[in-house]
Amino acid sequence: MTERVKIADLKLDSSIWPRHTLDEEAIERYRDCLDELPPIRVDRETLSVLDGWHRVEAHKREGVETIPVKYDSYPPHLFIAKAYALNARHGLPVGNEKRDEIIVELSQGKDGADPMSEEGIAQSMGISQGRVSQVITNLLGANIFVKDKAKVKEAIT
Repeated sequence: MTERVKIADLKLDSSIWPRHTLDEEAIERYRDCLDELPPIRVDRETLSVLDGWHRVEAHKREGVETIPVKYDSYPPHLFIAKAYALNARHGLPVGNEKRDEIIVELSQGKDGADPMSEEGIAQSMGISQGRVSQVITNLLGANIFVKDKAKVKEAIT
């Protein structure tokens, strides 16, 4: 049986949401089939919604006070990367501009965390390491990393 959580207890933090606005058409579609929707994905410790903002809104508009949930546990600096990865796998894709922004933030160290390797970013976001490398090179220039990438990778992983 799927666990449920009170919608009022959820944290909807726009800083970890990879979209800028809610899609009203999606919300209306979801309102028609609440019982068929998959559980939202939430960080266990903070109750931050990583995936499912549209489902939460559909439940609210239908006056439903609880929602099916699947818990995950990640460090806070990876919330946005995990939210991107989860959102990239279903019908409401996230734009490339936001993807690139997340890659750059993680490569430079987000929220006081150490900078992540290209491989680590790729794994966190569910995308290829080649794509991560391409974005970093295009946006930050080829000289962002020291010439000896093996030593840099060893130092930050």
